Amino acid sequence: MFGIGGWAEAELNIRKATAIHKDWMVMIAGNDVAPAVDIIDDLRSRLKVGSSWSVCAVIEQTVEAYKCKRMKDAETKYLSSRGWTMEKFRTEGLALLGQSSYDELDLRLQNAELSITMLVAGFDEDGIGHLFSVSDPGQHQRHDLNGFHAIGSGEFGAYYMMLWRELHVKMPLETMLYFSEEAKIFGEQAGGVGYKSDIYVMRHGCRTRKLTRGSVNALDSVWNLLRPKELVRKQRDQLAKLKEVKSLRAELRALRPKARKAKR
Repeated sequence: MFGIGGWAEAELNIRKATAIHKDWMVMIAGNDVAPAVDIIDDLRSRLKVGSSWSVCAVIEQTVEAYKCKRMKDAETKYLSSRGWTMEKFRTEGLALLGQSSYDELDLRLQNAELSITMLVAGFDEDGIGHLFSVSDPGQHQRHDLNGFHAIGSGEFGAYYMMLWRELHVKMPLETMLYFSEEAKIFGEQAGGVGYKSDIYVMRHGCRTRKLTRGSVNALDSVWNLLRPKELVRKQRDQLAKLKEVKSLRAELRALRPKARKAKR
């Protein structure tokens, strides 16, 4: 699901993950993902010059593309009405504005945000897989150690499920596919998470494959069998026989007459 400025959201029929290089893909999440288009275009241009990249180099290029867009948007919002560039503000702003106005404008520029998080996955020049994320103001985190991560409004529910399932990079593909879809479904409990799932499988030296709608539906059918279910009467009756439950209920019943007398 995609949002515009935090005031509208819709589950559009567009790709939620896109290639930035033959060996790398990126997913995006945020309240307003429109700026991500420019970041992705810039990133593709940066990575176009090499046939393969180290993970450190891809992180550096992704962070730089993110920061450039953040600064460009801040410049447009706060300086372009004066006909200024960021360079002019830094070199001449203090003399033209005075200390108080300069400090106020500088603070606005520093606090300018991009409400976008990017999750990047791919393979380095040795064919080793990597996973990292980049968020405002251009901070990156690597997730190679555990081999999984989640972004967006549903990240906490999804991440918890992946932790609970103890995901690891050596899991069989079919198991990983199901646990990934399961985590995404748990993430749907948060607002702003769409109900459609786009699932991609990447392998070094091979084309990226997107699961068909039929395959995703098959994963969902397994989820429907394993999902948490409501307790039936027989199960509730069995739990009601627990010693502690019976004792606490007896204590509660003993307190009720005293409460009625107190009201009188």
